[in-house]
Amino acid sequence: MTAQQAVAFIHSYGWHSAPPGLDRMRRLLRLLGNPERDLHFIHVAGTNGKGSVCALVDSALRACGMRVGLFTSPYMVRFSERIRFSGRCIPNRDLIALCERVRDVLPDLKEPPSEFELIFAIACLYYKQVRAETVVLETGLGGRLDPTNVIEHPDLTVITGISLDHTGILGDTVEQIAAEKAGILKPGCPVVYGGLAGSAENVIRETAKRVGVPMYRTSDLEVLHESFSLAGTEIILKDGGRYACPLIGNYQVSNLKTALLSLQILQSRGYALDDRRIRAGFRHAKWPGRFEILSKEPLVLIDGAHNPEGIRAAVRTVRTLFPGQKVCVLSGVMADKDVASIIPPLGEIAGPVYTVRPDSPRALSDAEYASLCRKEGLDAQACGSVDTGLDKALEKAGSIGCPLVILGSLYLYAPVLKAIRERERKT
Repeated sequence: MTAQQAVAFIHSYGWHSAPPGLDRMRRLLRLLGNPERDLHFIHVAGTNGKGSVCALVDSALRACGMRVGLFTSPYMVRFSERIRFSGRCIPNRDLIALCERVRDVLPDLKEPPSEFELIFAIACLYYKQVRAETVVLETGLGGRLDPTNVIEHPDLTVITGISLDHTGILGDTVEQIAAEKAGILKPGCPVVYGGLAGSAENVIRETAKRVGVPMYRTSDLEVLHESFSLAGTEIILKDGGRYACPLIGNYQVSNLKTALLSLQILQSRGYALDDRRIRAGFRHAKWPGRFEILSKEPLVLIDGAHNPEGIRAAVRTVRTLFPGQKVCVLSGVMADKDVASIIPPLGEIAGPVYTVRPDSPRALSDAEYASLCRKEGLDAQACGSVDTGLDKALEKAGSIGCPLVILGSLYLYAPVLKAIRERERKT
């Protein structure tokens, strides 16, 4: 088996090929010797911000000298990005060997697993193999029935925030979605909540009370000053503590605070963390595709905002970075997203809009997306492929002297990055 064959084997099972539930994941891990029971976890759920918080916590823990695993989804360019250890992707040889090990026990399962379950099983084996001291573990979807929720005793749970997304699976109200996310809470493990006050917070608070665990809120951090710019994000606490990271966006202020509070609680629970090294870890954190600068001449930013809350946050960020200015927008989204709620906020920042179809069977066609945009009064043009859309958007942005902001599905990231890097090599 090659690495390419291993990835093809994993993908062959499909993302939602198996009904929801934890029994199948538990049986698979049991057949593999329950490697998850030898690991420590920081379990992170939430509608938006999970990946950024995970990246910040991972970077800080590594800066403090810990052996840290990082499990996230989706990947941007290479499949192996999903399973990281000490800042590096899982090597091909380990991916192949562990994929073969998992494949060999599948005949003993009563029903085939999902793609995500296979990946999580491989990750647990890998993190045990490399003797990870802790694993920063991002849920795949929801929480209560997410395969990652088979872990029994996490050191900390984190819920970054709640908004409407995946409503066909998780529920069509924020209260229902909050209840699903709060399903990761476990006895003996405190929870950090990084979202806004309101009904979602109330659901999480009631769940924490029922489970019998303390709940900490990011909003309770005593912050003297917070800001962000194209250089990154910074918070200053009332006690004088100053923390900064290179991640851009108004929502990164909350993510930075959530990561900091999480680390403070981990420190109180026995993690050997040093504040100076936490700062250094934050300064070196990386999380691609979240208001990442892909080019400075011309200025091109990309953000994986793909649901209503994410789009609104992206719009607020653009308005702060470029006050009073319209920007060119390149966008492509999945058809199963709440597109009707995604489009109107774009009118606050968008000059010309170029729609493309991401490379996914779930993608909304560029023509239909452009038509929906025009119904909302936007100047939208369907472009078909990402390459064509990028060419047109860059040409327009250059001619009118404005930034290009790429918003929508993370499936856009790899082809956009490849096209921009090819352009740079030719110049």
